[in-house]
Parts: sequence; C-alpha cells; structure tokens
Amino acid sequence: ATGQAEAPSAPSSEPTGEPAAAAATPGQPERQTGVEPSRRAVVIMLRETDDPDADLALLREVREVLKAHPGHDPVRLTVMGQDQGQPTTLELSDIAVAPTDALLERVAELLGPGSVRVG
Repeated sequence: ATGQAEAPSAPSSEPTGEPAAAAATPGQPERQTGVEPSRRAVVIMLRETDDPDADLALLREVREVLKAHPGHDPVRLTVMGQDQGQPTTLELSDIAVAPTDALLERVAELLGPGSVRVG
C-alpha cells in the first residue's frame, strides 16, 4: 500500500444482472418486461375502392366484428389507396381483440383471403 487513499471510481457501465428498462417511445407508455404476456397485433388490410360510401360501410362492419371479439391484442389497419402508393397504417387505439379463428375467418369473409393476419 502506498498510504494514499484511492479516488472513488466512476459508476460502472458493466451489466448488473438486472434487466434494463425498455426505452419508452414518445407518446407510448414504458414497456415493462415480464409484467404482461407479449401481445401480437391483428393486422388488417383494406383496399380503397372508388365508392367511399361502400368503403365506410365495410369499415364499420369490420369494426363491429372486432368489437364482438374483445381481448388484449391491438389492431392495426393498413389501407391501400387506389393509387397503389404507400399504404397508411393506423392503430385502432379504442379496440383490442382476442385473435380467435372465428374473428380471423369473419374478417377474411368480409375483406377477402389474405386480408388479415396475426403478427
């Protein structure tokens, strides 16, 4: 020993063995690891037609089907415009569903094969 006191060391950036908190996305709550089961979004693709009234009626019908299958998984709606440009994706923040076979089959009946997936 030299007789000199050692300077306190800087806080370590080494892992402590504790899980790091996931960074929160602005506008979104922080994600807490191990608190809830992971949720998979139900993704629905809707194609815009040249009949806005029919599109709106179909969207309303899809929303009613979703509301009839309440659960915890979020729903994302991807709308393809007639111009086939960049699709618009919206999260339906007021609806969470249980992605049962019955739900998926009913949405596919309304919108066509390949229009709904869980992921």
